[in-house]
Amino acid sequence: MLSQKYRNLQGGNAFQAEYVPLSISLFGESSDSDTYICSAEPSERLVYERGVERFISLPKGEEASDLLLRKREYLKVGSTAGTQFKSVILFSPVSAVTRETGDRIYNVERVSLKLKAIGDTRINGLQAVLLSSSTVDETVSWTKPTERQSTTWNSSGGDSDPPLSGEVTRGSWSEDGTITFDLSEMYTQWSATGRAVLAVAIQSDGSEEGVQEFHSWDSNEGYLGDAVLTNCRFLAQGDANSTITEGVRAVLSDFGGNILITQAESNANRLAQFYSFQFSAPLGATFSVLDPDINNSVTVGTKTCTLLDKPSADSLLVSGFTLPNGLSEHQTTVEFAAETTIPYGSHVLELQTPSTETVNEALALYPDQKLKVRYYNPPANNNSRNFTVAFVSDERRYKDRIRVFLNEQTVSENRNGLGTEILLSETKPVLMIDLLLV
Repeated sequence: MLSQKYRNLQGGNAFQAEYVPLSISLFGESSDSDTYICSAEPSERLVYERGVERFISLPKGEEASDLLLRKREYLKVGSTAGTQFKSVILFSPVSAVTRETGDRIYNVERVSLKLKAIGDTRINGLQAVLLSSSTVDETVSWTKPTERQSTTWNSSGGDSDPPLSGEVTRGSWSEDGTITFDLSEMYTQWSATGRAVLAVAIQSDGSEEGVQEFHSWDSNEGYLGDAVLTNCRFLAQGDANSTITEGVRAVLSDFGGNILITQAESNANRLAQFYSFQFSAPLGATFSVLDPDINNSVTVGTKTCTLLDKPSADSLLVSGFTLPNGLSEHQTTVEFAAETTIPYGSHVLELQTPSTETVNEALALYPDQKLKVRYYNPPANNNSRNFTVAFVSDERRYKDRIRVFLNEQTVSENRNGLGTEILLSETKPVLMIDLLLV
């Protein structure tokens, strides 16, 4: 129930280490972020109007041709009946990486592109290539990198930069219908060009006949809860944080005069509340621990303690009390309460007084699920961007809220009363960038 990325980042005090791993999930920003092109003769029924830079649609043409206005609900790769299809996907990674890293020095450890198949078809021999034009955009076609200029491709279907290693990047399928391309070398090669847009073409090596369809950025997956939410808060480092949990099963152990609290909870909701407390309490925070149970004639009662360390994602090292009767270990149920601030490395989307629909859909989110935040009301800045889910905590009993912890950095922002859209984007193309901050 907890994203492995979040567990790795938080466990063992990773944020105090010299090197900090950071993962960025980069999605397309709009339906113009991906498209497909094909080798069939262009339809004359759809034209591009240069004066206002838009497409206008005349009577419907044949779909199996290189339409200037394409259906973007899906992508196509492969060949059928002599017609070839390629998908072109556009990303602008520099601004996203800069936003996450600030002035920190970093190394790019791995870059991967993931696409989600439509249906049960699985075509093998799919490749990713780096398109070499600096002008390629959403109007790309089989013959030209853009309709905004008259320049044509030297090679039909797009010019590409040869890979540095000489090895073509091939896709690897997983059982859930996701294909992954390791673009680490390609990303390094692209970075050296200074181009603003990373333009990747997915093509077939011709070893299999058939057309593979993928979800595109324009695939319709709906929204989290109400289409327009007016009860969102984004919490970041330093924001005020009030927490009360329900009872969580735990083992309290003597640890050199201090107490190690290790969760032993099997209930998913109470476990999420433990994680919510663990990841929203900074080191040095003072909080209370309540042990309401009497186990084997032993109870700790209510204690005020100080958070010394987080040895793992599942444990807290605290000072301020000892176990009674000379015990070295005590299994019980504990409740946590604290008034603290959000620590560095914790990123929270808080949904206050959520509707039943919002609650049900928020609790259905799963680790690493992809979300896109868009603002219904201006200004479109701050947290209007891409995130992945770390875990979800239902805290309605005491706080009437749902908290969605995110893997990516948030900006402190209160959106209560302002329209916010949380777009579910699980099947959409995503560029995963794994960094190591120095």
